[in-house]
Amino acid sequence: MRIRSILTVLLLGSMLAAAGCSAKTTSGSSQNSAQPTEAASQPAAAPTETVSPSPTAAPTEVAKETVKVYYANNDGTALVEKTAEIEAEPVDAKYLKALKILNATDDSNLFPLAKGLQFKTAELKSGMLTVDLIIKDEGRLGSGGELLLMDALKKTVFQFSEVKALEILVDGKQTDSLMGHVGLDHPIKRE
Repeated sequence: MRIRSILTVLLLGSMLAAAGCSAKTTSGSSQNSAQPTEAASQPAAAPTETVSPSPTAAPTEVAKETVKVYYANNDGTALVEKTAEIEAEPVDAKYLKALKILNATDDSNLFPLAKGLQFKTAELKSGMLTVDLIIKDEGRLGSGGELLLMDALKKTVFQFSEVKALEILVDGKQTDSLMGHVGLDHPIKRE
């Protein structure tokens, strides 16, 4: 068996050498001498293992969702509906992303009622969305502003059909009111 392997290697080596020698022969024509023969341009192929390229992972597109968000008009007397686009993946993160949009707007004719809120978490469990937030000192509103803020929060989260109730916690605790003006139900149920 070993002798057969050595003979096979020697035979392949002599075939390669013969192919190289035949490439150096020329015919009398200058056109043919400039172009090597087909056999010379393709060396004898040794048995190789075919490896198919590994498929490259296609970039995954993140699902986008258009949501409605609410701000106060310039004089703070009514809510104005706007639309925004959020990434909907992972599913639980979309609620927090929608709420965080309420913190700011680039429209100078609108006032972001939630400007002084820091939304920590928003978790949906069995149809109830529990939102934990912090109210910054500069985020305190009067009674009219607090009423509009509560409407903005409810309209924002209840646009998601899977949300049946809203539980708002202030720094992890239930409170009677967000800012002392409007009573806060525990939980707030979809109307």
